[in-house]
This record gives sequence, structure tokens and C-alpha cells, in this order.
Amino acid sequence: MTMEERKLAPATAAKEMFDDLQRLIEAIDRRVPQLQRPSEARIAQEAADLRQRAVALMRAIEAAVEHDS
Repeated sequence: MTMEERKLAPATAAKEMFDDLQRLIEAIDRRVPQLQRPSEARIAQEAADLRQRAVALMRAIEAAVEHDS
């Protein structure tokens, strides 16, 4: 494996993870609350927590990519 290939692999993995996190956030944002469900408040809170974690991970990926550039 060449040095260029070694550098490309982590960058590709980071891009794929970033894209997956973006799709997750978009799905959470599209979710319509099911107000008739008794557990909806918990589900909505867990979704909000998951969204915050995804955003934090995306920021960490961006910072790592900028640092490596």
C-alpha cells in the first residue's frame, strides 16, 4: 500500500461516516411525532439526544480532517 493510499483510506472512511451521520440527522428531522403514543415524550427525547451526538461527531470529523490537511 502506498503512502497516498494509506492517507486516502482514513479520509474515505471519515467521509462515509460523515455522510451517514448527515443522513441520520435528516431522518430524525423528518420524523413526525406520534402524539397518540404514551411513550412519545421519551422517544422524542432520545431522538433529540441522538441528533446532538451525531452533530458532535460530525464536528469532530470536520476538525480531524482540517487538522490532517
